[in-house]
Amino acid sequence: MPKDLVETPFARLVLALERAIVDLQSEERTRRDLAKFLRTEGFDAVPEYDLGEAGRIDFAVRFREIPGWIVGIEVKLARGTTQLDVYRQIERYAARRDVAAIVLTTTIAMTLPPFISGKPARLVPPGRNRLVGGY
Repeated sequence: MPKDLVETPFARLVLALERAIVDLQSEERTRRDLAKFLRTEGFDAVPEYDLGEAGRIDFAVRFREIPGWIVGIEVKLARGTTQLDVYRQIERYAARRDVAAIVLTTTIAMTLPPFISGKPARLVPPGRNRLVGGY
């Protein structure tokens, strides 16, 4: 994995996500607000990115500094989802060759190891600074 991913673009993305203000009434609203935020911040984020058999991740962020790699962002609100279900889902995503790192933004009380399938993984609670909506 390119060293630059962890030190520059990935870190920049994680720091930006910590500032995002999102509506937590539904995953649809959260994803909508996150898409708008990512565009405003200048990130090349593709929504509902198809990872083949691994499924669709909510966002794939591409960096021109590191062609051919994406950072996946998955959004999960606490409604009817377990920690184990979420972990298994992002583990499938991280196993993909084109996924360089994973960011999980969730209202579920959980932690992540620093690496999943050898890829950097970060947990960023949605709307960390200011919440709008249901939680």
